[in-house]
Amino acid sequence: RLVHVDLYRLESVSSKDMLELGLQEYVTDSSSLVIIEWPERLTCAVGNQRTLLFRVEGTSRIIQFA
Repeated sequence: RLVHVDLYRLESVSSKDMLELGLQEYVTDSSSLVIIEWPERLTCAVGNQRTLLFRVEGTSRIIQFA
């Protein structure tokens, strides 16, 4: 399952917000691939999953694995 989360309109997202929005269910489900736009708005950890950070700066693309 592919889950797209866009946090653009939110100033910050706490762990309580994640529960209320139902996001915690997705990020802890090992059968889901969760793509989060504007992840810097998260004020909490999203779990122990592997993270791929993709950022576009101008015309170049930067990919980092964590």
